Amino acid sequence: MSGNGSYASPLHQEHEALGWDKGGIPLYYGDAREEMDFVLANIDNQPVLSDISAKGKFRIAGPKALDFISSAFGCPTSLLPDVGQGIGASLMKDDGRIAGRIHILRSGDSEFMLLVPPSNREDCYAWLDEANCILGADAAIRDVAVLEDQTHSLAGILLAGPEASSILQELAGQNAASSIPPVHSLGLMVLDTVPALVFHSPAFDGEYFEIYCPPTRAAGLWRAFMSFAQVMPIGSRTLESIIDR
Repeated sequence: MSGNGSYASPLHQEHEALGWDKGGIPLYYGDAREEMDFVLANIDNQPVLSDISAKGKFRIAGPKALDFISSAFGCPTSLLPDVGQGIGASLMKDDGRIAGRIHILRSGDSEFMLLVPPSNREDCYAWLDEANCILGADAAIRDVAVLEDQTHSLAGILLAGPEASSILQELAGQNAASSIPPVHSLGLMVLDTVPALVFHSPAFDGEYFEIYCPPTRAAGLWRAFMSFAQVMPIGSRTLESIIDR
């Protein structure tokens, strides 16, 4: 199963410049223990930046997309998010085991984006792609709802910690269409001329943003974030530690 290590990140040159030369998504920069100890000691005072491009990004769209999501997650349509909002969910297999923990973001009336941890990406996609698991007897839904893996079509950057929202707003400048979306919401922003989808998570007291943009624009956006002296880049293993703390 693929995860961070086997993912060819569009930010690989940025990672090499920071000392990671092993390919894939960096687990850490420099000494693993030193990075983790420093971040854990300073996370309440310093914003961090991490490459989350390996996170699964699945698009579900079509006239029956709402029914598709409702059936796959065993959730009434009335409890699914409104357009521009998101909820956390667990995808359950038939045997009751969790196939993956997912964020369901509703990007349109008949369109959703699912954000999936890299370690569960392939399992979750395969599970969703099986009509007998997704739809049961109602196979007709499959004909009018499209499941698409966009993992390699969007690069992902995480910005979290103190001043994260201020940094985003500074990069957005005076662009009237680039206001930060509310917590639990998804919005389009233009950051330093780069169009990006921004998911605002409630983690870190609301200072937690997942930013998705075209892979060809990712390096420029990463460098824009790194131009702020207070921002510290961290690897995926360190990120997992601070999320689980």
